[in-house]
Amino acid sequence: MMAESFPEVVAARRRWKIIAMALLVALVGSLAVNARADLPFPERVKARIVEAEEIVLKDSEGQVRARLAIQGNAARLIIFDAEGKAVAELPERARMKELGQ
Repeated sequence: MMAESFPEVVAARRRWKIIAMALLVALVGSLAVNARADLPFPERVKARIVEAEEIVLKDSEGQVRARLAIQGNAARLIIFDAEGKAVAELPERARMKELGQ
């Protein structure tokens, strides 16, 4: 009645077990990678609101390249070149005098 012999059935069951284990390992691995992707890393932090009195942007060598800060009652953005010299300011100095700064 049986078309397959006992050793063939055992071998087929072994193959299916190996395939099922491989799929399980792949599933657990992908879940672990996705769970790890949600953790904050120094190079990527998710936030809806960031509160600070001053934000300083530095290049890979630690040189300050931009500064955003509150001075008096106005926000001020200063952009620096590679030598540390201010190349752009918002609002401009003339506007800062108008604001009483």
